[in-house]
Amino acid sequence: MNIQAKAKAHAEEIIAREAAVNKEKAALYEEAVETIQQEGYTASFRESYSGRGMYGDRVPAIVTEASGALVAWAVMVCLYHNLEDNGATDAMYDSKRLLPLREDSMGLSRIYY
Repeated sequence: MNIQAKAKAHAEEIIAREAAVNKEKAALYEEAVETIQQEGYTASFRESYSGRGMYGDRVPAIVTEASGALVAWAVMVCLYHNLEDNGATDAMYDSKRLLPLREDSMGLSRIYY
């Protein structure tokens, strides 16, 4: 296999892995939106958001006026509910991959992705 073919195969693998993570994030973020709403805040789910400096990449996101700490808490609560069969190590690995680590201002609210 030549270098170009290896590079193409590697790029396709990365794209497939990112798509799987985004699918997982989308399900988790939809559930987290409900948790945030139960806490008395308005929140909505965006299936596809492209933030500043993302060069067209699209990811799931949460839009809310709640604090970043509350958003992270809601995601973690939902993550642990979904990981009943896995150990804490798996949960910690998933939290690093699935927590919304970036945010942008949306006027009166913020978007976390």
